[in-house]
Amino acid sequence: MTGVSLARLDANLPPDPHQPTVVKLATGGDGGASSEVLQKIVEPCLDDVAPVGKRSDAIYRFMCRAAEAGCSDTQMADLLRRHRMATEKWGRISGATATREVNKARKKHDHAGRMCIDAGCPDVPDWQRESKAKFERAQEDAKREKREHAEFMAAQRVAERRSRSPQQAQVPHEVLEPSEEEEDERQAEDDQSSSWSPLALDAYVDGTFVPPEPAIMPRLDGPAMFYPGKLHTVIGESESMKSWLLLVACATVLMDGGVAVYIDFEDSPESVVGRLLALGVPPVLILSGFRYSRPEEPLFVTRNGGAPALHIEALTAYADACDGAALVVLDGLSEGMAVHGLNISDTADVAKFYAYAGRVPARRGAAVSFIDHTPHRSKEQTGKEGRAIGSQHKIAGVDVAYGVTMRKPFGVGLTGMAAVSVVKDRPGQVRRHCAGDKHRDFAELTLSSSPSGETVRWVLAKPSEERFRPTGFMEKVSRALELADKPMSMRGVRENVSGRNEIKDLAVQVLVDEGYAEKVTGGLRSVQPYREVDDLMRAQSDGHAPSEGVDD
Repeated sequence: MTGVSLARLDANLPPDPHQPTVVKLATGGDGGASSEVLQKIVEPCLDDVAPVGKRSDAIYRFMCRAAEAGCSDTQMADLLRRHRMATEKWGRISGATATREVNKARKKHDHAGRMCIDAGCPDVPDWQRESKAKFERAQEDAKREKREHAEFMAAQRVAERRSRSPQQAQVPHEVLEPSEEEEDERQAEDDQSSSWSPLALDAYVDGTFVPPEPAIMPRLDGPAMFYPGKLHTVIGESESMKSWLLLVACATVLMDGGVAVYIDFEDSPESVVGRLLALGVPPVLILSGFRYSRPEEPLFVTRNGGAPALHIEALTAYADACDGAALVVLDGLSEGMAVHGLNISDTADVAKFYAYAGRVPARRGAAVSFIDHTPHRSKEQTGKEGRAIGSQHKIAGVDVAYGVTMRKPFGVGLTGMAAVSVVKDRPGQVRRHCAGDKHRDFAELTLSSSPSGETVRWVLAKPSEERFRPTGFMEKVSRALELADKPMSMRGVRENVSGRNEIKDLAVQVLVDEGYAEKVTGGLRSVQPYREVDDLMRAQSDGHAPSEGVDD
């Protein structure tokens, strides 16, 4: 790099609107070094050619000369900006590399300044003293956050131990006398310096470990949906009855005398409590066992992509609300992540939200379930059902995932039905009770509302063996295919036939399976017309009713 004057340097660098102190530096008007002194600093430093990988040493020498000349904080910052841009321009390196070299030199110079202060050296510049104070404050904040995190996680381990013993769970902490087994377990946890240390595997080897069994929200024939101590997610389109499904689960817990927690990011208390009353839950059980909250502040915040900084007050309130609960429902996964400033498409953000919003109550023995949405036209785009909107970790990060598909719409004075299918079952105890070729069909939820909507009856039953046929939609799709002059894509079917996409998808599948349509290159084409009245006439001649269809 050849010698470059300060004036030439300014002439070749683009103006920086965020650095209004450039003029001050040229005149020395901010109380720092004069322009003549600055000229003497810049000239030899620009001639200080350093090999690749050692440019930060040259910049460090430049900073030392500037500090010795009495540069102010503002002048030092602007000179570093000039030096970075000059290094980039004449050193033929990228802007990122130049910035990295400048930052390395800045850290080295700040460290040298802290060493001088610690050694009691005289005439240490004020900006180095401020840098040292800022560094110490950051260290203290990091230590405090680490200490608070350790205290909170220790409290969670205590709550987890208590949740393993239902008899002791009702006894206050201060009157509990730990048993020998608990003392040994606590000592083992104390001896375990890190969660990365090996775990004791005796119970898994000697056969004393009992695999988890689903115990909440049973079907009529016995098998249940939700595992205590596990994370679940229920996904479906809007108005697919997924929130009703979880409120029915809350109702079963309350009717059994248990505690249910409902963290609501979407709805309102009047709506949620009104549905519980309609499902037949007595008011006294709602007041004593139903814990409802509508959070507006996050449990934690993430700073600059680093480890989460916990809001201990909010986390403690959340953990206390979940203490002793059998079921914890978080309605609105995407909205809950938005409260925390997290991105639903970022895998790391989803994992952070699960770690605190999900695992905290799960460690206390509660079955935890999120309610989430499917993306628009998800099956058409992915070729499969059960995909949640956003990151794939929304499903990968939970133990069990269910998909809810509306078969018959539900509302005041209507009887609706939704199919519940298993998307993921890590413990494997639910899928063995499922029907279908892929063992996915777990249950059918039927809700029947009174004309006024004051009462709602519900049934969670085993899927019917007779295949559901949306005959009304089948005729609409068939007519659309008959009128098309070329094969029609699924997008074309959805645009030309009114109604819900999930029912139209099912209608297409039934038409193909029964030979009324076929899949060809470019989409679907009609093989023979389908009419709903033909089904009715065949059923009357056979002496039985056809499978019930779905209209708009």
